[in-house]
Amino acid sequence: MTASQSFSTEQKFFDNRHFPRGFRRSGTFTITEADLLERHGQAMVALSNGTRPPQTDDEIHFVEFVQGKVEGCTPLERLWAKYLKASQGKRLITISGTPRGTNDDSDDNSSSDDLDD
Repeated sequence: MTASQSFSTEQKFFDNRHFPRGFRRSGTFTITEADLLERHGQAMVALSNGTRPPQTDDEIHFVEFVQGKVEGCTPLERLWAKYLKASQGKRLITISGTPRGTNDDSDDNSSSDDLDD
């Protein structure tokens, strides 16, 4: 049994929260990677969160990989790491302030008339 056969499920995997247009159209994954995620993602999620016990040596290795005990060496393990990194999202950095060249000095209410006192 190959690694991809051991990660079989009945349902396709979708992540509409992080990839609302699908894995193929996200620009993050190749077509092959998107197909693998759709086909085996449900099993990888279940193995990752412990709702499905590993049944093969490949699945046992995957669980050890998810737990950080071993390095990812199979294509599915590397794909899962890529998926997790991509699903964390990009950091949003905002910069606020006034543009240069604008003099919004509302505190400076003095005029030449005030100097005559």
